[in-house]
Amino acid sequence: MIKLFRNIRQKLLAEGNTAKYLKYAVGEIVLVVIGILIALSINNWNENEKANKIEEQYLLKLNNDISLMRRIYDKLAKNYPSTIDSAEKGLKYLESKGESDNLKLDFTNTLLTHQTLPSYPEINTTFNEMISLGVLARIKNETLKSNITFIYNLINEGNKSISYFRDELGRASESIYKEVVFSYKDKDLIVSYNVEELYSNKHFINAIVEIIDARQDYYSTIKKITPLLNETNAMLKKELRIEEND
Repeated sequence: MIKLFRNIRQKLLAEGNTAKYLKYAVGEIVLVVIGILIALSINNWNENEKANKIEEQYLLKLNNDISLMRRIYDKLAKNYPSTIDSAEKGLKYLESKGESDNLKLDFTNTLLTHQTLPSYPEINTTFNEMISLGVLARIKNETLKSNITFIYNLINEGNKSISYFRDELGRASESIYKEVVFSYKDKDLIVSYNVEELYSNKHFINAIVEIIDARQDYYSTIKKITPLLNETNAMLKKELRIEEND
């Protein structure tokens, strides 16, 4: 092709036809520019296709993460209220000075588990990679992008608050260990206390209330995260054209 253009130019120069030569030269430049633009367009298209494939791969991985987290949080949302209910029954047992004997087991279980407050479950490897590689920013569905970001921010903030809750439970634990004796007998855990003395101890009562408050606060964040995970999981499946089967 280059040899052909050179021959044409040489022929026009030999004929001494300057006007035709100039027109041809301009036309040749236009063709070269058009060729460059086409090449750039093809290159951009190829790059966009690569980026789209990478985005789809990450969305598939993220969908797996969100699906698993959804199942975990659905289970938490279903089961965790029982721990709150048990602590509330334990407080009622204390307020009854032990007369509500049917609530004694709840009171004992609350004492045994008073420091138990798990972190909010998080599967974030894919999400962090999407941020570092700029894949998250490329998502065109702004609602989906916002939901994904909000979920992980909410979990992150929730886990920061866990430290505060645990500090509060640590102070509550001091009051509990002053009044309650935990021991073993024949491999059985024994919890010993005088319920009437506990009822007259305002620090101990406040400790039980603190346990209830911490569990209620923990659950309130669970209730925020769970529907967001369900909604985002459905949006991801729609985006990826995955049929709902769970």
